[in-house]
Amino acid sequence: MLKIKGNKVSPYSIKIWKYHVWIMYLILYIIGLLVLSLSLYREWGNLVFWLTTLLIIVLLVVNLLEIKFIVPLRFKNFSYVIQGEYISIRQGGIFKKNTIIPVNKIYYVNRKSGPLLEKYSLENIVVGTLAGEHVIPCLTEEKSNELQQKIIDICEIVEYEEEKN
Repeated sequence: MLKIKGNKVSPYSIKIWKYHVWIMYLILYIIGLLVLSLSLYREWGNLVFWLTTLLIIVLLVVNLLEIKFIVPLRFKNFSYVIQGEYISIRQGGIFKKNTIIPVNKIYYVNRKSGPLLEKYSLENIVVGTLAGEHVIPCLTEEKSNELQQKIIDICEIVEYEEEKN
C-alpha cells in the first residue's frame, strides 16, 4: 500500500471521540436499565433479568475497550491529503479505510460544528459528492477555513481546465 504522509486532525479529537462514545453507551445503559427495571416490575422472569444484566456488563467491557484502544487507534490512523486532483482520506480503528475523492466529482464543501466541537474551537469539513458525504473531522477553525478554500480553489481550476478542453 502506498504510504503518503498526510495531515492529521487536532489532538482534541481524542477527547471529542471519547465523549461521543460515552454518550452513545450512556444511552444504551439507560435502555438496559429500563428493561432491567421493567423485568423486575412486570415479573418477566429470571431469564430476562439475567440476560439484561449480562448485556449491560458486556456493554461496559466493550465501552472501556473502545475508549482505551479504538479511539487512540482511530486518531493514529486518521490522515488526509490533497494531492493534485484528488483528496485522500485514510481512517479507521481496527479496520482501515482509504477513500480517494476526485476533485471533479465534488459538489459542495461545508464546515460543520456541534457543541463538543465548539468547546474546543474545532470544525468538521464535509465534502459532498454524488456518492455521499465524506468528513474530515476535528480541524481548528483556521485550518478548516483554509482547507475549505483550498478545495474550492482546486475545484475551480479543474472545472476551468475541463471547459478549456
